[in-house]
Amino acid sequence: MRKIKFVNDQYYHIYNRGVDKRTIFECQEDLDRFFQSMSEFNVLEPIGSIYENSFLKKRKEKQLGN
Repeated sequence: MRKIKFVNDQYYHIYNRGVDKRTIFECQEDLDRFFQSMSEFNVLEPIGSIYENSFLKKRKEKQLGN
């Protein structure tokens, strides 16, 4: 259990390696997914599923393009 509580309006260091010094991002797609998650989850209201949102957005764009 974390001893220090996270609080709003503060900055925190995100470690650049995993447990046992393992690499966190194995490929560019992993890193892209991380940045997408940081952007989409950094809001107060619920967003649902990134996968579903991306899928629905692509579907809507395809329909508008036809």
